[in-house]
Amino acid sequence: MDIESLRTLLQTHLLERGGGVIPQSQRSAARAMGITQPVLSTFLDGSRQSLDPAICIRIAHYMGVPVVEVLRMAGHDDLARILVDSATVSDTERVPDPWTEQFSRVISELDTDSKDAIVRNARSMARILKGKPAPHHVTPRKHK
Repeated sequence: MDIESLRTLLQTHLLERGGGVIPQSQRSAARAMGITQPVLSTFLDGSRQSLDPAICIRIAHYMGVPVVEVLRMAGHDDLARILVDSATVSDTERVPDPWTEQFSRVISELDTDSKDAIVRNARSMARILKGKPAPHHVTPRKHK
């Protein structure tokens, strides 16, 4: 596979994320990936013929595909080989956390802003459950 295959795979993913008729906006997708919209745009239109490994990792996470696969498609075979060689048996046999999987399923179909809101709320709830006040938590004053 090559960079053109990666471009096509990403375009297909954007279309699927947009509902199958109109692709997800580049702005929204770039935000979800943690890259700038111009970087995404120049890659998708073919004027950018290479991607930094860091961008490849972000794209892989966004699409939910193995990082090694995206690195290879982008021509970073050496880095992909290093990652494969450094993987340990415990990494490949890791048992998925059922709560993480359940949370991922719940938010997978939401737009980026909704996902951000849910993550913020989950962090606040976790802090409360740990006995720590949530950010911006105001403790009521006792009246004299």
